[in-house]
Amino acid sequence: IHFYKRHLKVKMGNWQLEIAKMAIYMAFPVTSFYVYHQVDWFEDELTEIHKKIRTKDTIENHKQVEEFKEMMSSHRDKKFKAELAKMREEVGILGEKDKQ
Repeated sequence: IHFYKRHLKVKMGNWQLEIAKMAIYMAFPVTSFYVYHQVDWFEDELTEIHKKIRTKDTIENHKQVEEFKEMMSSHRDKKFKAELAKMREEVGILGEKDKQ
């Protein structure tokens, strides 16, 4: 019993420890946010990475993808216009039958 009483009196920390923990918890996200948004610090590395990634092949592939997207959208537009014209004809025919 004497052993347990002696250890119950030990405190885990005081108010200074709690203030220090709170300061660390608040300072870490703020400093991380600040460092992350300093583009000037990382601008040179980013341009080097972009230069390494963007080669003639990737630029050509990008152009091909853009051309394909334009071709598909024009094909879709033509198909939509044909369906719209067909629907208008059907509605026109139905409208003429209603008038008679």
